[in-house]
Amino acid sequence: MRIRRWRIPGIVLAIGLAAPILVHGLLAIRQFDGLYGQDPFAYFGYAVGPLRESVLAGRLPPPFFWPPGYPIAVLGVTAAVGTLPLAGQIVSLASAATLPILTYILARSALPSRFHPPAPLLAGLMVALNPQLWQSSIVVMSDTLALAAATAGILCFSMAFSQVNARRTLILVGLGTGWMALAVLTRWAYLLPAVPTGLFIVILISRQSRRTGVIMAALGLIIGLVVLWPVLSPQLSGLLKDRTTSGAFIGDITVYSWEPANALRRQFFTADGLLSYRLPNGLYYSLAPAHNYFFTPLLAIFLLPGAYSLFRYRSLQYTLLIGGWAGIIFLFHAGAPWQNFRFTLAYLPPIAIITSAGIAWVLAEVPHRWRTLVWMPVGLGLLWMVFGAINLPQSFIERKKQNLAIVESVEEAVPSDAEVIAFNLTLMADFYTGLKVHELYYLDQAEISGLVSGAGKVYLLLNRENILAQWQGRPPGDNLLWLESNRSVVEVQNFGEYGLFEVQEP
Repeated sequence: MRIRRWRIPGIVLAIGLAAPILVHGLLAIRQFDGLYGQDPFAYFGYAVGPLRESVLAGRLPPPFFWPPGYPIAVLGVTAAVGTLPLAGQIVSLASAATLPILTYILARSALPSRFHPPAPLLAGLMVALNPQLWQSSIVVMSDTLALAAATAGILCFSMAFSQVNARRTLILVGLGTGWMALAVLTRWAYLLPAVPTGLFIVILISRQSRRTGVIMAALGLIIGLVVLWPVLSPQLSGLLKDRTTSGAFIGDITVYSWEPANALRRQFFTADGLLSYRLPNGLYYSLAPAHNYFFTPLLAIFLLPGAYSLFRYRSLQYTLLIGGWAGIIFLFHAGAPWQNFRFTLAYLPPIAIITSAGIAWVLAEVPHRWRTLVWMPVGLGLLWMVFGAINLPQSFIERKKQNLAIVESVEEAVPSDAEVIAFNLTLMADFYTGLKVHELYYLDQAEISGLVSGAGKVYLLLNRENILAQWQGRPPGDNLLWLESNRSVVEVQNFGEYGLFEVQEP
């Protein structure tokens, strides 16, 4: 049974899907500047510091730990708003707001017409109300820009497959390659969905004439090289002459490891110390769609029917494009030694499309009188997502306020000439206060000895229990043990999980 169509003007639909993220983001930005933890400070500092200087001097981006796509976009926005963290938030918010619209159009292109109109609209809604996307839309981080670019690229390839006009096909392939290259330029993880997308393009090229296929392949290669040149150039330079630049932009790749057995493990020893989790990696990422801050259990139950319907009613190439995107991201994170709910964003659009296909398939299969029983969990699930989308960012903002209050209290508590050795709150203390702050991770014992042997007072600002449990055998743990063995470390103020300690003579 085919579900009856209804039409919604495109502009109204676009506003409706983007509005929740935009409204929430604009309100949240008034009380939160997008900086937290460590990575956002690094992105922002690079954008308004070394990157800005190199652009003004007419040079390629200088070395950085991550690919430079997001800082380049942030630097562009600073021309309008100044060198403020707001520039990074604008990039993140604009990218997040376009994502539901892109997902809706991609679902219309990739799903069989028998699932229209509810499936594409539901896919867009599930992305628009995703709590993690709401949180990521207000921070100075690269997640939403990379995801929006990848979704736009895959959408272009999907649309190209249904074109009969060779010129339009070439235009869409060129646009798709540019967007996918931008996603990779922003986050290396998007090399993964480029694999099933590449196979999709091979099928697309095989359907063209020889001349069109050659032009298509050459066009994609040229555009990809042009967009990725800022990160390819240092690698080539390193191979040919200056090997010190060959590691530019690939710092996050060098610390990653992957093996299938990690899907069954829940404890890892990594560059971030000893990581212990409640669930094995494979189970954690398998259950993520049912999480309160993703689709909730009420919507996630339609994921398996959606996978079945996509396989049954759609051609191999579209199953590869959508299912391959979600599958390869899941396999990567299940086999990597980290659990971070933020990483689930990378498979949000394909999971939303597959889940919405499951809802549409169930609606089409059940008798008309039973459809209300299908719509009830769908409606309640969307409402549940709204509550999560409001709660998650708000609790996130409150944690930032609490941490900011800690560093401000420390600034008031210690003498103005004191040296502060911090961990986790280091960049926040350095950015928002006048403290003379040092990062515990980057100090060696000679530097620590020099600090504590000086004339001024030395304090520690850290979570002692966490360091001793997670960072044994790593610089933070070794440095703290050395201090406690060679000096008297006395807690002078407690801030819950963090403590302020004074380092005194033994």
